[in-house]
Formats: sequence, structure tokens, C-alpha cells
Amino acid sequence: MPGSNWFKNAEYKLDDLKGGKTVLLDQASVKGTNQDAVKIQLPKKSTTVNAPASGQYEYFSGSANNLTNGMVAPVNLTGKSSAQLKIKTWYNIEKDFDYAYVGVSLDGQNFSPLPGTITTNSNPYGANLGNGITGNSNGWKDATFDLSALAGKQFYLVIAYVTDPGVAMPGFYLDDIQITANGQTVLSDNADGAQSPFLLQGFTKNNGKSLTDQYYLLEWRNYAAADVALKHLWEAYDITYDPGAVLWYVDNKYTENWVGDHPGDGFLGVVDAHQKTADFYDASTSANLGAVPYSRYQIQDAAFSLKPTDETYIDLTQYGASYYVKLDAQSAVNLFDDSRDYSNPGLIYAGRNVPKLGLSFQVTEQANDMSVGAVKISVKSNDSVTLNSLSKTVYSNKTGYNKVSISGKLQGTVGGTVKYEIINSTGKAVTSISEKLTAASQSFSKTLTLPANTPTGAYTVKVTAGSAVKQASFKVDNDAPKVTASPNGSKTLAKQAATKVTVTDSNPGTLEYYWSQSTKAPASGYKTFKSGSTLTLSGKTGSWYLHVRAKDKVGNSTAWRTNSFNLDGVKPTVTVSPNGSTKPAKSVSPKVTVKDSNLSSYGYAWTKSAAAPKSGFKSFKNGTNLTSPKGDGKYYLHILAKDKAGNTVIFNSKSFLLDNKAPAKPQVDKIVSKEKLVTGHGEKGAKITVKAGKTVVTGYVNSKGKYSIKLKNALKVGTTVYVTATDTAGNKSSAAKTTVRKK
Repeated sequence: MPGSNWFKNAEYKLDDLKGGKTVLLDQASVKGTNQDAVKIQLPKKSTTVNAPASGQYEYFSGSANNLTNGMVAPVNLTGKSSAQLKIKTWYNIEKDFDYAYVGVSLDGQNFSPLPGTITTNSNPYGANLGNGITGNSNGWKDATFDLSALAGKQFYLVIAYVTDPGVAMPGFYLDDIQITANGQTVLSDNADGAQSPFLLQGFTKNNGKSLTDQYYLLEWRNYAAADVALKHLWEAYDITYDPGAVLWYVDNKYTENWVGDHPGDGFLGVVDAHQKTADFYDASTSANLGAVPYSRYQIQDAAFSLKPTDETYIDLTQYGASYYVKLDAQSAVNLFDDSRDYSNPGLIYAGRNVPKLGLSFQVTEQANDMSVGAVKISVKSNDSVTLNSLSKTVYSNKTGYNKVSISGKLQGTVGGTVKYEIINSTGKAVTSISEKLTAASQSFSKTLTLPANTPTGAYTVKVTAGSAVKQASFKVDNDAPKVTASPNGSKTLAKQAATKVTVTDSNPGTLEYYWSQSTKAPASGYKTFKSGSTLTLSGKTGSWYLHVRAKDKVGNSTAWRTNSFNLDGVKPTVTVSPNGSTKPAKSVSPKVTVKDSNLSSYGYAWTKSAAAPKSGFKSFKNGTNLTSPKGDGKYYLHILAKDKAGNTVIFNSKSFLLDNKAPAKPQVDKIVSKEKLVTGHGEKGAKITVKAGKTVVTGYVNSKGKYSIKLKNALKVGTTVYVTATDTAGNKSSAAKTTVRKK
């Protein structure tokens, strides 16, 4: 509006000051054409109130006057006979004036606070609704509330925070909320889940940190108009306040300036350009008394300018004191740099703690009459990023493998933007997180989640802070491990399947195999193996498949099988009937049968050894009788049979006892006619045949080699008798000839 006289100010954020800004400031007490003041907005101040009891977040009531905040969750205890609520809570509430409550509502309208282990019914000022929580918990505290009176009902759990118009304390925090009924959990919430069972009505999820506004106000003060009084404040014993740029630091963490409780900190304070203190001196000896006057005497030289300060001398003897206050003139200070210390060790209540944000301003020019000052305001550009090596270089879309964790250190302008990105091979960001620097130097730890269906390929993590950039490369691998088998199945009949299995891009401990006659992969029963191993299967018949499963290091899995292997792992079967004989025989002809569905060849050999020969087998017709060779002693029949799969069997029969040797001529004792008896010696077990004319009688040689054969009728004297022996194999001896005698 033409002719108006509105306050004119410049306002900047730290990002605006990276290249520097020069501002002309008019003296505050007289309206001019330049800026009246400068406001420098700083990043919000982060103050740690507490750390969540578990996880990263907790619920917070808020901190202010005249609050009625709450959080509400439905609870169903139908069918339950007992119940209990447990919470962890941290609170600092104006005692007896402000209260938190834990209660229930049966109808969604009326609220009844519950008694618990941290509640009180003390009500000295009429602010307690009953069963209130007030005062200081002095850290995290466990609290329990009995809900048994609500068993079998449905209701709303209500947590509330109510404050009055007076002092605002830090507030009410809670975490790890749990309701158990009949030993079972019916509600559990630690504020970290993406979905909360609570409807938040003024309460918020919080990480235990309080964020408050902070900023600088810069003005130019001079001895003009109303500010002429700065040159001579009689009320303060003739203190002179030097002209120049006066810097105020506003810190909304505080609502007051009780520096006695928090020296150097408060809601509003002047940043003193000169920290040397004015001291008390003895009026008689001029000795420094070692005592320091209060703050009013100290900030008279707070202004930044190109001129030295005035000497301070306050003669207090005129007021009956025996001392005076003195501070010599000091050199000009035209530069404010927040990396410097602006506290006042000599009088801690007069100093000011300022945040280290890389901010500075410098008085570059000032009018001779101090009516205008030129101030250059800037922020140091010392951007840098240190990015730690990635813990992994390969990721995937699989859960548990799709989060890229990064960490490192940042330097830059507080309030400046930091960007954390994942960049694909075309340079496009597939995911990004941005935040503001809260300190000129700070560490970071972030987790970037790959978007669903991120393609396989090369990617880059990129961290940008101001002009500084750091990158780290990694890969996304969504491809399952590749399996090859050589051979991959076989139609040729074989007694054993053997295939070399190679798995590429696999996690060695995950390789497993299973032989099955089904093309469907089994759910369990697998065995482990190493890539490059030859896996075998023998002793089986039919079509068999090798199933292989494996995972890589980023969760990609494969389930693969070979083509079929045609197996015959059963050897031919051989039956020999009879299988050996202990009874001597001149020859034997056992029946030999060889069975196999894929029989290829078979042969036999007779030997006197129980072990099969290496060669010399003769072919025969399956199912026929094989006659033994001529000979004496034990003989063995050996059968060699093979099938088309290469299964071989050698069957060794039990021994057959052959005897083709005639027994010795029997010895005949004297035959006496009237005794009717023929006796003598012969081969044990042999059959003795006595022939005398038409008379033929037989008997056997006993185990002692003797025989005795009775005759039915007496033989006539002179009768010629022939005696032969036939062994058990049927071999017959030559006849022994003798004549019957009278006596």
C-alpha cells in the first residue's frame, strides 16, 4: 500500500544461504528503505525425550496446554472369564494438574477410567477424573490393569491425555500394549506395525524425539529515536549498549528464560559478540574482587560491528558501595560463526548455546552514523558423503533379500536435503527416500526396499547431500539356479543310473536330490550333494527320475528333474534241481532254470572247485538237465548268467559226489556146507552178491568192513560160489571165486 510503513524483513532458510546473501539493515528504531530485520529459519531442533521400550516407535500423547487427546481400540472378550491389560509407559505430567487415563467405553460415548498399578485418586485441585496418572515415571515403567470385570463383553479400550491451560510438560508415552484373556493374547501392539488396532485422536506414533522450531533474528540497533536510551541507561547504573548488528537466538524447545535451571539455554536470548566479562574492582586498591556482575552488565557489548566497543566503567561508590565495575574497550568483532563458542564461562547465565549448523554472518559495511549496516550471511558448503560398503552385493525380489541396507556419514548444511536412491542401468531412480539434515555432521542408516518385480540387472545405490554424491553398485538377481545333468536321462536299459549334476549360481548348502519313479517332486526325503557330483541309483527296476532342488544366496529357488532313466537293477535268478548231492553217483543231471525278463546270455561249467572258473562256460538250453562229467570225487556246477542291463550272476551249486571206480574184489571166508553162512570183508556199504548155481543171496558190508550172509539151504560140498561187491554208486567189482567145503 503506497505510503504504508509495514515492517519489512527478509527470511531465509539455510539452503538459501549456500551462495551467501548480503542484506542492508536499517536501524531498528527509525523506518528506512532497507530491511528492518532478518529471520534465519533453522531446521527443527531434535531433542531425545526417551527411547521406545521396544522397536522403533511408541505412542505419544502430545505436549501442550488444553489437550484432550485419545486413542481407541475395540476389544472382544466374548467367552473369556478373565483378562488383563499390560503396558509400558514413560510419562512426565504436570503433577496434580494434568492427567493421563486408561479406561473403557461400553457404548462408544461414555468413558470410565480403570484403576491400575500406576493410577491415583488423589485430587487436590479437582482435575482428576478418577484413576488418573500424573507426575513423573522416572523412566519406563510397567503397568497392569485388571479387565476381569469386563470378561465376556465387547468394549472400547480408551487411552486419554487431558491438560489444563497452565504448564505443558513432556507428556505421556506408551508402548508394548497387550491384553491377555484366559492365557491367550487378544490384543498386542508395540506401535511398529503398518496397521494399528487403535484409532488415534490426537495421539501419534513417535520415535521418542521432540521436534521444535528454532531460528535467528538479526537486527541493527543504533542510538536513534527510542534507541537513544541505549547510550545511557541510568536505571542500570549508566550502562552503554554498543550499536551494531544484534543477533537473537529463538529456541522453542523452551517456553521460558529460566537460565538458572538451564544456563545458556532458553526461549529467547542475545548472542554476545564478546564473552569477556566486566568485573568488580576494589575502589581503594583497584584490585579485582573475583566477583562478576549479573547479565545486564555483560551483554552491553553484544553487538557485532566494525567498531571497537566502548570502555565500561560504572562507579558504584556514589551509591555507597566500595567497588566499581570495569571492562576495558575491546576490539571490534564483525563476524558471527556458529562453530565458535558463545557461552560465557565467566558468567554462564549470560552466554548462549547455539547450534552448529555452518552458519555465519559478517558485518561488511556500516554507515558513519551507524544508521545502516551491510551484513553478509552465508552457510559453509562442506558437503560430503561417506558411504560404507554394502553388506551384500546381490539382492532379489524375494522377501528377506529385497532390502538394501546402507550406512555412512554426512556433512552438509543443516536443513539441506539428503536423498537416498536406487538407480537402474538407464539412470532412472526405482526407489528414493529424502530427508533433511538435522546436523552439520551426522551418521545415517537407511533401508531401501526394492519395488516389487524389480528386473534382474545392475543397480546403484546413490546418496546425495548437497553437492556431494557417493555411489555403490550391486546386482538384482531374480533368476533361479540353473541345473544341468549329464546324461539327462537314458532310454537304454541299465543296471545303474549315473549322472553328473552341476548347479550354477547356487548356495552350496541348499543343493538336494531325490530319486523317484514319479515325475512329481516329493516334499521331503531329499539328500544333500555338491555341485559337480555324480549321483547314482542302483538296485532298482523301471523308469526313474532324479529330482534336484536348490536355492541361491538371495532366495531364488529351483525344482528340476531329469528325463527318465530306464533301469533294471535285478540280477537273473538261477535254480538248480537238485542242488548238490552227498550220495555218490556215477553221474548226475540236475535241471537248470535261469529267469530274467531281459536275459541276454548264460552258460555252465562243471569243476572240482567250489569257486567258479573265469572262463570255459558252455551254452545250454534253459530248463534242461546238465549231465556231469565222468570222474570221481566232488564236482560243482557253475552257472553264469547276464541280462541286457549288464546285471551278472554266478551261481555255484553245492557239491555232487561222483564215483566211477569199481570196488575191490571182496574177500570171502571159508564156506562150510552145513553152516549155511557166507562171511568175509569188503568195501564198507557195498552190496555183496553171493551166487551159487541158481542160488543168489545178497547182503551189505557193515561199517567195520565185514559182511555176513545167511543161506536158506546148505550148499553142497564142492559147489562153486561167486561173490561180487557193488558200491553205492553202482560200480561192480570182479567176482571172488571159492568152493563149498565139508568142514
